[in-house]
This record gives sequence, C-alpha cells and structure tokens, in this order.
Amino acid sequence: MRSRPLLVAIAVSSMLLLAACDRAEAPASRQAAVRVTTGQPERLDIPIIEHVVGRIEQTGFATLAAEVAGRITAVDVEAGDPVEQGQLLVRIDDRDYRSAVIRAESRYASLKAQWAAQKRLVKRLRQLLPQHFVTKTRLDEAQARLTQLAQSLRAAQAVLAQARHNLDRTQLRAPFAGRIQARFVSAGDFIGVGKPLLSLSSSAGMHARLPFPETLAARIRIGQRVLMHRSDSNETVEGNISELTPRIDTRTGSFVARVDLPADKIDALWRAGGSVEADVIIETHPNAVVVPEAALVLRPSGYVVYVIVDGIAHERSVKPGTFLDGRVEILRGLRGDERIVLDGAAYLSDGARVQETGEA
Repeated sequence: MRSRPLLVAIAVSSMLLLAACDRAEAPASRQAAVRVTTGQPERLDIPIIEHVVGRIEQTGFATLAAEVAGRITAVDVEAGDPVEQGQLLVRIDDRDYRSAVIRAESRYASLKAQWAAQKRLVKRLRQLLPQHFVTKTRLDEAQARLTQLAQSLRAAQAVLAQARHNLDRTQLRAPFAGRIQARFVSAGDFIGVGKPLLSLSSSAGMHARLPFPETLAARIRIGQRVLMHRSDSNETVEGNISELTPRIDTRTGSFVARVDLPADKIDALWRAGGSVEADVIIETHPNAVVVPEAALVLRPSGYVVYVIVDGIAHERSVKPGTFLDGRVEILRGLRGDERIVLDGAAYLSDGARVQETGEA
C-alpha cells in the first residue's frame, strides 16, 4: 500500500519536470521571425571600367605661313569662317614675281632656240665629216657648244619652274577643308618668309586625348571601347582607342591614348580644347554573379550574404568585386541560384528565422 503514494509522487515530479522543460524551450520556439524581402542573384557580363578626364583636340590643325615675302593685298577670310580645300585665303602682291616669271620664260626660250640651232649644226657637220668638208676639230667644238647650251637650258628651265612656283605662292590656299581659328595679318602688312598668316583646323574630325597612369600601361590597348561625354553634359558618345603613345612621360608618369570622335555623333559644342570625361572598358567579366548592394553586409569577419533555406537565414561569407550602380559583383561565396535576403539583411544573424514579405 505504501508504493501508491510513491508512484503518485514520481508522476507529479515528472509532470513538473516536463512543464519546466516546455517553459525553457518556449522562447526559442516562439522567437519572432524577421520580416525581410528576398531575391536571387543575377548573371551578368560585368565591364571593368577606368575613368579619366582628357581634352578634345582637332584631328588636323595647321598654322599657314608665308612662303614668299611681300605686301599683303587681301585677306579673304575671318576667324571662324568655314573654308573648302583649295579656297583662296590670302593674296600677296605678285608684281615682282610675275616679272621674274617673264624674265625666266624669255631666258629659257632664247636658250632653247640656240640649243635647237646648235643641234642642227652638229648634225650637219657629222654628215660633212666623212666627205672631209669639215675637220674633226670643228665638229668637236660644235658638240661642246651643244653640250654647254643643253646645261644652260636645264638651268633656265629650273629657274623658270621656281619663278612660277613663287608666283603661285603669292596666293595662299586652304590645304584642307576646315575652319579658320585665327588670323594674324591684315591687308597692307609686309611679311617675310615664314611669317604666320592664319591657323586652320580640319573639319575631318576631332579626337579625345586621354592620359592614363603608367600602372595601366599593360591593360590599355588599341581597339578598347570608350564611352565619353563633355563635362557639361551627360550625353554619351562611343569610340575606340585608335592610338597609344609609345613612351611614358617621365615628368607626369603617364601615357596618352587617342580616341577618334565620330563626326556624325558630335555637335558644335564639342570644341577643341574642351575637357571630356571618359570611361574605358579595360576588360569584361562574363556571366558574373551579381547581387543588390542591400544584400551585402559587412561583419567583423568580412562581407556576408544571408541565404534562406526552409525559412532560416544562413550566413555565407563572400568576396565582393566591382560595385556597379547599386549592385555588386560576387567573386566567391555564391553559386548564383540561391535565395538571398535583401532588405533587412543587416538585422540578421546566422540561423535567424525569417518571414519573406515579397521580392525587392
């Protein structure tokens, strides 16, 4: 009979113990889930970009100088005027040069007549020599005179060509189509050989001159794609690197890349001397794993992303790469097919329960 109270006591003790265990486990089982938004990583081709600021330059530029001395009689253009190739720009007094041409033509014509007459004489003497009507000495003298006249004729021809060339130089014409950038002389000025008259920029196009630090010398190559815009505009123009300087500037520690600007894509505001901002795509990471920046959390141990499995957030250590307008490339730590936490990730810890409220 004594065993019954003992059994009752044991049963009561067991019930109390079970109740205590239930109370101890209740907080964990009833832990509130963190409300989060979720999503999946993307697979994208990620461009690796180097940003530089350069200058716009005219592809063709020339300072036109006087090739003969004289007084300016007319300047037919002003700064800013468009010109066509071969268009007359400046005229120099040509009276002395015309006189020189006339004298050279007269001299050349006289010598040519003498040379022709002497040539006929030599031919006749050669015909008479076998008949002993002339001596060999007479023929030799005539031949020597013919040779002398031929040399004088060639010299006179060269003088005539030079005189005509100098006459042509009294009219300065545009070597290529473009626009007058500056005018340095006016009608009435007396100028010497080499005196600058005008500066002319080509209408063939412009290019961007982009300086890069020498640390990028192995990564910048001809043909790379470049996205450019003026400093006062966000309108983008695309081009490719067409030329690289062969050496590093020892003063600045940089080298220069040239990018031709497409003539059909630029307007009148793309002016030589203006600044240009450029993004050079130096390489591309194909099919990279990309997540929104909100998914990336910095912990004392490094960057992590929270991956959801059966309503539980699991901390995943990752290595970020390039940051791109609110997104970030993940180089290591994600396969790309996981479901990850976006908004609310910063409030999580490893093993926390989550409640998905939608996709961001």
